[in-house]
Amino acid sequence: MSKGERFPLERGEALAVLALRALAPLVTQIAVAGSVRRKRPDIGDVDVVAVLDTDANPWAHAQVEAAVAGMGLVLTKSGEQIVSARDPQGGPGLDIYITPLDRWWIVVGMSWKHVAD
Repeated sequence: MSKGERFPLERGEALAVLALRALAPLVTQIAVAGSVRRKRPDIGDVDVVAVLDTDANPWAHAQVEAAVAGMGLVLTKSGEQIVSARDPQGGPGLDIYITPLDRWWIVVGMSWKHVAD
């Protein structure tokens, strides 16, 4: 989560829609989480939760990274459980939390409560 600048919810929703459209073909489940899901009036970044089927598609993680780059974002972190990116134009960042299918409802149901929220 961004510790600094906050953005209007509408900017976060626009990035969330863009992320969902770009990532949906690459994942088996996807949902918006965090401040955008809770409809906070201002947000620090956009949180998305996704399930990748790496058994069926061993390149899924790399494809997610490529989709994020294709959105015009710059990758800042990429690991087994998270892909983070920032907007080089100064907009909200994007955090994609990758979870196994058997933990999907646990992760999506979390409040994603952060200190700054």
